[in-house]
Amino acid sequence: MVGAFPRTLSALVSIAALAVSVVAPLPAFAFSVPAGGDAPTLRPGAQGREGDESEEQRLLWLDQAFIASRTAGDNKLTVQAAGALRAAAANQAKALKNAPPAGPTTFNGPWAAVGPDPIGQIARSDGALIPVSGRIGALAIR
Repeated sequence: MVGAFPRTLSALVSIAALAVSVVAPLPAFAFSVPAGGDAPTLRPGAQGREGDESEEQRLLWLDQAFIASRTAGDNKLTVQAAGALRAAAANQAKALKNAPPAGPTTFNGPWAAVGPDPIGQIARSDGALIPVSGRIGALAIR
């Protein structure tokens, strides 16, 4: 019972410190939605970036070139139509991956030798006839 007061005091101080550490950062995360349009909302003290016309024109040209390369062809497509067609193609590719094969199975059994029978070649060491396949040293026809 003698050490109960310091332990209780230390627990209360710890709880208070924890509560302050949890509550203190909350105002930093608060934000407001802009009232109208898509105008950017700057933090207090932040400076807006002033761009020149040539930089803006270059960025617009890059955007148009990117879209034109994705929608090129004989049929003029909008970005939304190109995205819908790409999504449909991705779904079809996924369905093909899970589909069973269309024809018979190519390899349905263990491997078997199909080529010619091995050729007998005389060994260089003891003169015995050894069956070999592939390149041969000499072939005597009788």
